[in-house]
Amino acid sequence: MRVALAYPYTKKLDHQCNPPLALLYLATSLRDRGADVAVFDADGFDGGRGELVAQVADFRPDVVGLPTFSEELPVLREAARQVRSRLPRAAIVVGGPHATACPHETLDWFPEVDWLLRGEADYTLCDLVDQLGRNVARPEVPGLCYRGEDGHVEVPPTENPRDLDVIPIPDRKMLWENYRKGTYWKVGRRTPADMIITSRGCPFNCNFCFKMERGYRARSAKNVVHELVYLASLGITTIDFEDDLFTGSKARCLEICRMIGEAGLKLDLKVRSHVRKIDEELLQAMKGIGVKAVVFGIESGSGTMLKAMNKKATVEDNYRAVRLTKQAGLMCYADLFFGYPGETPETIAETRKFLLKARPTAVNFAILMPFPCTTVYQQAKNAGTLVSDWSPDTPAPFVRLPWISDGKVLWDYVHEILRAFYTHPAVALSMLWHKGFKIGPRQWHGAFQFMKRILRR
Repeated sequence: MRVALAYPYTKKLDHQCNPPLALLYLATSLRDRGADVAVFDADGFDGGRGELVAQVADFRPDVVGLPTFSEELPVLREAARQVRSRLPRAAIVVGGPHATACPHETLDWFPEVDWLLRGEADYTLCDLVDQLGRNVARPEVPGLCYRGEDGHVEVPPTENPRDLDVIPIPDRKMLWENYRKGTYWKVGRRTPADMIITSRGCPFNCNFCFKMERGYRARSAKNVVHELVYLASLGITTIDFEDDLFTGSKARCLEICRMIGEAGLKLDLKVRSHVRKIDEELLQAMKGIGVKAVVFGIESGSGTMLKAMNKKATVEDNYRAVRLTKQAGLMCYADLFFGYPGETPETIAETRKFLLKARPTAVNFAILMPFPCTTVYQQAKNAGTLVSDWSPDTPAPFVRLPWISDGKVLWDYVHEILRAFYTHPAVALSMLWHKGFKIGPRQWHGAFQFMKRILRR
């Protein structure tokens, strides 16, 4: 069977562009099971999505796989229609977060789609392709959903893979031309850049977060370092650990650091952590093996909002994490958002105060997206404060707050705070020290566009 896995969405931002690692995971598993598989990434084509679909069609696949994300439903519709127009006989399979959360709606919205897989599909996509290749009319694959004569048919799901070490390491050679020409990069860091996932899930249960599974599963230190050695052999040393919680197990994290040191790898790394899962010992160990930055989900500088979100963290925890990270000589990145139910001008002011006092190296702001199957989505729906809903035909939903008329008001707060933050002398000097002298000509463009948007508002 010939299988094309296509990523039709652009991932290119001002500061980075990542590879579609999840598709590389699936493609490697399919190849190891005997499929003839190719991966297509829209960011790798100058012609964008149209050229991607043309290349997929030229591959003449029997099966086309597309990932689904709630915020990208209009793009998915366009891509599915284009694929179906060019490949009328190919089976179209979708999976990913939105398909898992809303399987029936997804099948209803996209008549071009034949099959839908819920949950992590490392094994189930291989099973589906195998059964389709044997012309099984009604495949029996855990987590499969499709249209039957009497409505949707659902095959009960099984547990997501427990032992992550047995899942093949993604073969970057499947997108090597993209790596070679610098499609994947990080601002101020050596190209090509890449990412690695050493664990899946998260032991925390934040009300705004959607996960395929709430449980936490981790690869062994030996398996993780094996992948890092492989990447280094390809000349890839700029690597982000994209786990939601790389430091979930302190013992495992320290073991990974020890084994990286023993392997003699020279890496430029960034990791993610929870503010209550970091300490001086971890920070020093990570610094010793090339970690340059730690990303924290700070979310808010208001204790009231943190409690409402079920963050299991306090404002003091946030201050402590930023302080320890900077004292260790590492960059500290903070992710935050506005718009959670209960947000007020006063809680926004608390967040502003926190940022200007704590002064992380950089911040990333968003407005709450109430993703389906999250606690905040259901609470807003029950309270009648969910404006719009997820659909390829409507704008993304948001939670109505009693003191604002639309989401633009929140974005005005975001831009004002970003302007105050990035023009603070200490922050500007820190950014210049950490990034400014390392940016190449291509990356200066993204940095310039970012600052222009902040300053012109």
